[in-house]
Amino acid sequence: MLPGSRKPRFGWLDALILALVAGGIGYVFLQVGEVLNYQWKWSALPRFVLRYDEATASWIPNLLLLGVLTTLRLSIWGSLIGLVLGVLVGLLRVSPNLALRMFGTSYVETIRNIPPLVFLFIFFFFFASQLIPLTGIAPAVRSASPETLAVLNVLFGEPRQLTSFLSAAIALGMFGASYVAEIIRGGIESIEPGQWEAAKALGLRRGVTLRKIILPQALARVWPPLANEVILLVKFSSLASLVSVPDLTFQANQVGVTTRGMFEVWLVVAAIYFVICFGLASTFSALEKRSNRHLAR
Repeated sequence: MLPGSRKPRFGWLDALILALVAGGIGYVFLQVGEVLNYQWKWSALPRFVLRYDEATASWIPNLLLLGVLTTLRLSIWGSLIGLVLGVLVGLLRVSPNLALRMFGTSYVETIRNIPPLVFLFIFFFFFASQLIPLTGIAPAVRSASPETLAVLNVLFGEPRQLTSFLSAAIALGMFGASYVAEIIRGGIESIEPGQWEAAKALGLRRGVTLRKIILPQALARVWPPLANEVILLVKFSSLASLVSVPDLTFQANQVGVTTRGMFEVWLVVAAIYFVICFGLASTFSALEKRSNRHLAR
């Protein structure tokens, strides 16, 4: 908020907009029920969130909740890979070495100009069919102890889906890294050249200058677009359902076919994605404000 500005208040225009939105949503529901003669089946959904397991005499996650957990895992791993790899490629983009700079540019321009779904398919079929057998992951998982399987289940989900999960997470991370790299490059190049010259005059090497002076300032400046990339990656994670990763979109499709309640299922899925993305946006906004207050001191 700018100095001297007043805190925004909820006014009549806001109330009017909310009323129009609520009316539009109500009209759509009415049209679906009357014009399409659609019978809403909301009561069928709760049992696909939690189910009672008689063997353990407890409630355990069912398809939709399992899908949410897989989506969160996929988003977290994809974001971590994308941020780490994106920072490294961004540093290559501003390297004084021509070969490194060309490698970084080739990576960014190649991946950014391929649709995410096409890149996911290419990477999945190559990674899963060619590289995974070389790593020996599948035999190791089959012979793993129950304790190891429990850890893998927490970190990556169902162990038998590990190959598909890793392929999708790495593909999403690599795709996101191509955009993160450009954000990092722009942040570094936005730093005043005088800071480079001052560090050089003090006898600091380029690597030290970049690590201790330039990169911290660049990251502080590009925080909002980096946060936006994380949110976009959460939404892009829904593409993983097309390579048999049991994320929220994949499980929702199974529930929709079972209950024949496609409208209800996809409305719930949309609401879940909205809650996740809006929660991330609010969190990142709060962190940005806190960071700005800290820098202003």
